[in-house]
Amino acid sequence: MACAALVVLVVRRPDAFLLPQFWAEDFLFLIEAERHGLASLLMPRAGYLHLIPRTLAWLATPLDPSLQPAFFLAGSLGVLAAVMAACLSSRHDLPAKPALALAVVLVPHTGEVFFNPTNAQWFAALALLLLVFKRDPTRLLEWLVDGATVLFAGLSGPFVLFLLPLFAFRTWSRRTRASTLLFAAVVCTACLQGWQLAHAPNEAELQGVFSAANLAANVSLRLPLSLVLGAAAGTAPGRPAVIAAGAALLLLLALAVVRTRRHRTEMLLILAFIATILAVTAVRKRFDLWMFGDTWNGDRYYFIPKIGLIWIALLLATDRERPWTRIAATAVVAAGLLLNSPLYHFKPYIDYGWYAQCADIRAGKKVTVKTNPDWTYHYQRHGATEGPF
Repeated sequence: MACAALVVLVVRRPDAFLLPQFWAEDFLFLIEAERHGLASLLMPRAGYLHLIPRTLAWLATPLDPSLQPAFFLAGSLGVLAAVMAACLSSRHDLPAKPALALAVVLVPHTGEVFFNPTNAQWFAALALLLLVFKRDPTRLLEWLVDGATVLFAGLSGPFVLFLLPLFAFRTWSRRTRASTLLFAAVVCTACLQGWQLAHAPNEAELQGVFSAANLAANVSLRLPLSLVLGAAAGTAPGRPAVIAAGAALLLLLALAVVRTRRHRTEMLLILAFIATILAVTAVRKRFDLWMFGDTWNGDRYYFIPKIGLIWIALLLATDRERPWTRIAATAVVAAGLLLNSPLYHFKPYIDYGWYAQCADIRAGKKVTVKTNPDWTYHYQRHGATEGPF
């Protein structure tokens, strides 16, 4: 499975392995790790903590500059590997485990969440979601895995807040000592992230009159329609047709979930997580004001909802009690793979010449560093640095 996933990732973006580079906040985390050391681990950004990328940045500070981008790549791949291992875990009863794991790397996406620690939080949130479905730990290693998942995933991104009701349901339905202890740990990480968000300034990117029609059209196009129709999805039919088609697909999915007895609870919890993410990000990022038909910008906000819907389709495709549901779900998954194939390759990073400047960086000279997606820093290793610009 690991080899298959690696092959998929190499095919989707070979330059990530041939020429590793920093992405956006990756370099900022490295700079702050150089400046502040261990204290940087608990420094918030965008209103919440980023323990995973900051830990990787702190570990990368003593490395030679030529090795740091590759270390960041390896760290992000390590998070992805941990999520795939959670998909394959024997501690949950979800079927089609290899398909669930491969869906994480095969998902139709622009690729901005892959190959960089900055966006590793989107993968880590999936590990938290799978933890909701896992049986209680009984061995020391299982306790350590669960504790590390709650710590690093919970303190990387705000998703632990969205998953708190699911963990509360888990604890209520099991009423075990282990589930109570896990819930207490989740509450602690949620409180830390919640405190950060409560004290962060509200930085609205877009402001304007709310449009429910635009919101419905954008979400319909970028989520159910793009997953099923891939490159064939477009704006030509117009907003009303796109909304109607998206609503129909989601309604059929919801009916299939409700009518299925096997793993219905898990699928409903996944749907609840998807709905929460979309609702919160729609308010914060104002999806209703985004350009209708733009399926590239901000695709990270749709990464987890896409994975969630694919997982539900895969679970429905294993429903032996309802053959028509199984056939329909299998057809939808196959159509999505086929029709998204023209969009399969990720856009390569631009080479901004990091490796050509490594000698000057080692010598302590101040250099101008550019990172994807076109961020600029005036950088001096362990010295005064300005940016990003």
